[in-house]
Amino acid sequence: MRTRFDTLFFFCYNKYYSVHSVYSALSGEVNLLRAQSQISYSEQTFRALFDRKAVCFLLPFFALCLPMFYWIATDHNFYPDAYYMLHYIYTYKHGLHSRGLIGEIISWFADTVSPELERTVVIFGSFFLIFCASLCIAYALHRTRSDPQRFWSVFFLILFLCLSATGYRFYVGEGKLDQFFWAVLFLAVFLSEFRIGVWFVPPLCLLAVLINPVFLMSCMPIIALALLQKLHDEHGSKKMILICAAAYLGMIALGLFSLISENHLGFETSEEYLRFYGARYTDPSFFTKENFDELYILGIYDYFHPLSDCFRHTFHVYFLESGWPSDVTNTLLVALPIYPIITVFWLHCKKSAGDLLQKLIFLFCALASLLYVLMAVLSWETPRYVACNTDTHLCLLIYFLVHANVSVLKVWEDAKCFCGKHKVSVAVFAMYLSVFFAQ
Repeated sequence: MRTRFDTLFFFCYNKYYSVHSVYSALSGEVNLLRAQSQISYSEQTFRALFDRKAVCFLLPFFALCLPMFYWIATDHNFYPDAYYMLHYIYTYKHGLHSRGLIGEIISWFADTVSPELERTVVIFGSFFLIFCASLCIAYALHRTRSDPQRFWSVFFLILFLCLSATGYRFYVGEGKLDQFFWAVLFLAVFLSEFRIGVWFVPPLCLLAVLINPVFLMSCMPIIALALLQKLHDEHGSKKMILICAAAYLGMIALGLFSLISENHLGFETSEEYLRFYGARYTDPSFFTKENFDELYILGIYDYFHPLSDCFRHTFHVYFLESGWPSDVTNTLLVALPIYPIITVFWLHCKKSAGDLLQKLIFLFCALASLLYVLMAVLSWETPRYVACNTDTHLCLLIYFLVHANVSVLKVWEDAKCFCGKHKVSVAVFAMYLSVFFAQ
């Protein structure tokens, strides 16, 4: 039998429990609001930082310039080897010489090319590449700032591209013409995002081909597929049809004309060829026996011997002298696993795409590697083109993520989930690839 005291006790207990529950609920609400306010404050600070376009540009620009400043201060060797040195002394005096645009521009200001002038041109090209790349990075970071998940995916892909040895060492501070046509490519991709700037893309594509027709076999798919994607996004507008036609037909026509014109340069003999271009370089110590042999084989052989002899000599040099076994085996062991992964990724994007044109774009992304296979076969710089192929596909992935392509976002999330479930296997594969890309 319940007494009056028991009734009073249960009454007080129920009141206490009710008050305690309300207090706990209110405390939870306060803590939740406090956490949300902290998150919203950090998000506001984050967005405020990348809302400033100048910050988005200056951060990557100065970060990428730091190694260049260090190399300049420590007197880094910016001089190209014998073969790539030729590209700075070629001119158009005897005809449209492939890879002769940079040398032709130099000839407007100086009759001869000194090692100091050549070093200055290489440094200028490196900073020009950093400037154009920073424009694209700034646009990517600024456009994805409102979506943290997409922003960090783009950020870490850019970071990997810049920090990898192939993403910086192959293009910045080297004497190859790659740095110039990659710079023009980045400038074209950046301008393609603007209504007026997109009209400058076809002339920039032609400029890249004039710098070096190898552009067509290396990073050209980036701008070609970017234009095709804009044509898709604008539902086949007449403006984009005209721009795409001008860019595609112009690059193909100029590339073919450059190859044909090299057979009609106006030199009767190889000695005349070497004497004309040798007189433009002022360093007498350059013309050693070793350099002369390399100049003759790489710079002259192609112009005065049948194409079959050139391929035979290339095969001999690559497989029997310098390339075997290190370059060939390294390339095969890297290319064999990485090409199927790239192809499968784009084919999954194609499968999830809705319309025919979008499916074709992703199919072209998957087929882009065939250009690099062709260049790897025709040259003895196979590691260079394997690295360039990887960089091109990374740039394409970044481009589609920045533009929030639904198919790419879906496959990218699936890929991240797969990597999360197989962390050990992914880590082992990453270390396996790093052996090649660190060289």
